[in-house]
Amino acid sequence: MLCFEIFQKYIPRDSTVLEVGAGYCELINNIKAKRKLALDLNPDVKNFAANDVEVIIASSTNMRMIRSGSIDVIIANNFFEHLN
Repeated sequence: MLCFEIFQKYIPRDSTVLEVGAGYCELINNIKAKRKLALDLNPDVKNFAANDVEVIIASSTNMRMIRSGSIDVIIANNFFEHLN
């Protein structure tokens, strides 16, 4: 899987990771990190996030609830193609 073979080597296990546009949480659920956050506009993301993933229902253009400087790594998978 891409998580283990490619992405994980760029993500320290003691980091805080935010996935923007988490969708079905396929990526964030499989990342190993101290703290994992899934941001998505669709409230259904709660149904897909693993127990160790914090879900934030919000737009990617308004992330005020995330403290500045609190995220070590940001990932976006299959997200940008959905933007106008």
